[in-house]
Amino acid sequence: MIEEEENGVNRNKGGGMNDSPLYEEIFRAKERRSNMRFYASLLAILFVFALFRGVFTATFARIDVDGSSMLPTLQSGDSLLMQYSDSPENDGVPLRIMRTPRRGDVIIVDVRKYDFNNVDFLIKRLIGVGGDTVKEENGLIYIKKKGETEFFPLESQPNNVKYDLKGQIYEVGEGEIFFLGDNTARSMDSRYKSGQSHFTDRLYRAEDICGVVPQWAIDRRGLAKTFNMIFGRAAGG
Repeated sequence: MIEEEENGVNRNKGGGMNDSPLYEEIFRAKERRSNMRFYASLLAILFVFALFRGVFTATFARIDVDGSSMLPTLQSGDSLLMQYSDSPENDGVPLRIMRTPRRGDVIIVDVRKYDFNNVDFLIKRLIGVGGDTVKEENGLIYIKKKGETEFFPLESQPNNVKYDLKGQIYEVGEGEIFFLGDNTARSMDSRYKSGQSHFTDRLYRAEDICGVVPQWAIDRRGLAKTFNMIFGRAAGG
């Protein structure tokens, strides 16, 4: 086989430039760049997944409903995702995205410090906040906010829920909250005047709220088990 040398490059008449050392080096360089891009992409994907998992586990916890106090909205045995509220006890956790509870939200109330016969958490609906006056008429909740003179219907009251406050009107003091179970006939909540509260003369405090169940978590409650399978038990769950 005859070879010719031209411009410092060996050209094999049978194989062309494919057999030259220069071509092999170019091929190896391309292969190295391709491998680097693959590993860089893989590392980026793993980083995004780890970041998302960190945010998720810091922000949400799984809760399981036990009891009938939130019927018909929630059934006993339902699994839900709770987002941590912006209470001082939940602050300072890296990557945690906290949520401010609002009237009408389904909330998780931490009652561990009150020693209620092995009851650690309550799941209820937030009705009133500091400065509100709360009353009920024909199953509907009405709120008079601080500084206002008229009562207005609770905007986010579920259509299929009717409450019963037995004619009692509640004044919500600064820093306090008023909450109810959607099934008022079977709920221990904020109604201390009618004996439906763990307290006899006061309301719960805003800092007792440890989390909020977003509406999307109620509408798609099966997500709690799915996320737990992917990410494991959420922090603080």
